[in-house]
Amino acid sequence: MKKLIIPIITIFIFFDNTYAQVIFRPIGNYNVHNMTVIDSGNIRIWYAFNATDINKQETYDDLQRLEIGSRISKYYSYFLFNNDSLITVWTKEHPKAQGVPNQLGTKGKKETWDEYIFSEYFKDYTKKIFTQYTRMPHGVLKPCQYSETIPVQTWNIFIDHN
Repeated sequence: MKKLIIPIITIFIFFDNTYAQVIFRPIGNYNVHNMTVIDSGNIRIWYAFNATDINKQETYDDLQRLEIGSRISKYYSYFLFNNDSLITVWTKEHPKAQGVPNQLGTKGKKETWDEYIFSEYFKDYTKKIFTQYTRMPHGVLKPCQYSETIPVQTWNIFIDHN
């Protein structure tokens, strides 16, 4: 039994030291240089997600943004987008680096993975399709995507009787 325990402990110590020396990039970060323009936003709305103090971004769970264009609307985490942009620049400035920082720039108070922060939502009005892309937490390698037809909304506006 003692012969088995010593190699196992040695393996754990080896892996622990190996991971401590390298900064790993979060799975699913995007290189912002690979993005293309598909529409222009006519309306941009900022949303302080679960803010405890609207004047301090570090008290938000996230700073989220809705961009509405004539063909596409997009709802996403601005903190995550900004982090991806800064990491892309950092990577270009440090091409020989063995690792990449996990976080650059402002982030919210939430320390764990959250579907609402790590998802981007698109409505394509020309195709009448709603799509959600989600970056999964470490250990789950592939991002997830879900699409469905945008439901038709029927609105009835009545006269306001004060």
